[in-house]
Amino acid sequence: MKSEIQYIRELAKKQLEYALSAENKKREELWYRHNSLNGQEGFPVVVEEDTFFNGVCPQLKCEDPLLREMEYQIVKNIWARENINDDKVTPDFFSMYPIVDINWFGINFTRI
Repeated sequence: MKSEIQYIRELAKKQLEYALSAENKKREELWYRHNSLNGQEGFPVVVEEDTFFNGVCPQLKCEDPLLREMEYQIVKNIWARENINDDKVTPDFFSMYPIVDINWFGINFTRI
């Protein structure tokens, strides 16, 4: 587990390097100009990889479920930057999503 944590830290450092790069700053500026309707150089291009990423995802190394989820998210950001290199901005943060369990009026919902 300790080696998995170190591995996640190394992946996070690599993602942060991409996030702080000059190329990433240019992408941020491109999006700000585009969103303010001032983009003169055309539209940003984004490839949606959610539908096929599991088919090209490198072999994950972490066994711990939480660390494996973290690894997946970070590897996905790094892989997209190194292999697709579209106009997506590489984030300088790690997203945490809340787990929400809803039981409205005593009715159990099953998502299929």
